[in-house]
Amino acid sequence: MGNSHSEPADTHRHKKHDADHHSLVRRALHRVQSAFPSPTSSSPSTSHASFSQKRNTHHDGNGLSSSASSHPSLRLSTPPIHFPTLPTSLSQQEIDTTASSGLQSVPTSPQPPPSSDQHHHHVCSTENSPHQATCKYCLPDSEHEQDRLISMHFLSKHAFGGNYASPIGSILQQPQLHHKVQPCVLDVACGTGTWLMEMASEFPNAQFYGIDIYTMYPSDIKPPNVHFIQGNVLEGLPYDDATFDFVHMSYVSTCFSQRDRRQLLHQIRRVLKPGGYVEFRDAEHFIRNAGPLTNEFQRPFARVMRELLDVDVTWASHMAEQLHLVAGMTDIHNQVVSTHYMSSSNLSTAIINHLEAELQSYGDFLTSAYHLNREEYNRICESILEECRRYRSFQNHVLVWARKRLIEDSTPASIDRFSTAPSTVASSGSPSSSNIPTNSIHSNRNDEKTSDIYQFVHGYIE
Repeated sequence: MGNSHSEPADTHRHKKHDADHHSLVRRALHRVQSAFPSPTSSSPSTSHASFSQKRNTHHDGNGLSSSASSHPSLRLSTPPIHFPTLPTSLSQQEIDTTASSGLQSVPTSPQPPPSSDQHHHHVCSTENSPHQATCKYCLPDSEHEQDRLISMHFLSKHAFGGNYASPIGSILQQPQLHHKVQPCVLDVACGTGTWLMEMASEFPNAQFYGIDIYTMYPSDIKPPNVHFIQGNVLEGLPYDDATFDFVHMSYVSTCFSQRDRRQLLHQIRRVLKPGGYVEFRDAEHFIRNAGPLTNEFQRPFARVMRELLDVDVTWASHMAEQLHLVAGMTDIHNQVVSTHYMSSSNLSTAIINHLEAELQSYGDFLTSAYHLNREEYNRICESILEECRRYRSFQNHVLVWARKRLIEDSTPASIDRFSTAPSTVASSGSPSSSNIPTNSIHSNRNDEKTSDIYQFVHGYIE
């Protein structure tokens, strides 16, 4: 009988707790909305793009694996990319605007770079001044953040079926020109260096270089063909022209303004060898199919990042376009994977745990920016995680890879055409057409004159 009387009381207490929780969250979000009123344009749409189980076939065996398309927490999509017609091609002068102003050089056949105390790149501190112009990174340099970045690496690797999708496996497999020149790889904003160390173990005949503003990467325990340097990439990449066969960059959408990215794309193109490959991975920074509280919380995020840090968080949606328009790349391939929070699988648990870790990493910055105390912020995070499960929310991750032209010419930059195929809907949303990248790489290698030049630049013989 005691139990029969206590249950209603317990239920009442739980209901009151829930009501108090939602009341606190509502009041906090109301303050956020008052500080950042919604613009006349609509917020990020909660109705998501249609999904397709069809995936790209890459040149290399390390393309997207079947696990990505078959797992219920991962869905593949290839949304259309619309490129405006270019009246003229990008001139070499424009591409190399920031080519070599005050940059420290690294030999063409790179040796291990000097230790960080020999370089005086600006290193930001979020404790002292997180909003200074030369450093816009608002996340902490902490063990918690290192763990989150490592978790992000493995989630991305699982989602996209490997550490790379571009056809660089054969290039990195063995030294070029009878062991005279080793293939070289650069990871821009390398973070903990996990990607570099895995790649270096897979390709021991290549040299791998990483640069980051924080020293989260290991200084001693690492493969012998991995070299790290501490530096601010916005001050330039301290490497010679045409040094690298492959340039990789991932999950940097909260680091740069649009102008910063143009400058960085110019730098990446400068240090990439003719015919070399570039690959980017990143995530949209809003949750799709989100619940009402989640939408209220994330709606001001892009504006806050732009106004307080001069950061453009829409990078993931424009990577392919910018590789074409700004960097003049060709053979552009695009892939989208949606990570879902709804199932009870181990993968979904890992995905939502990563979201929780990401919210905590943003805690110091967003409590200040949104004028919240820590209790309010934590309560909001609890509500977001609960809504993500209840509303079957998801987040899109984007992979883009492209190739630098072998020869610069004066004709308008062309783009490999994307074949069009219908999408199938795997979740709520309406069907639409998707542009699926083709595998063709168009070049003039059969032309006699071009063939000679190609053989020269492919081996990069000095």
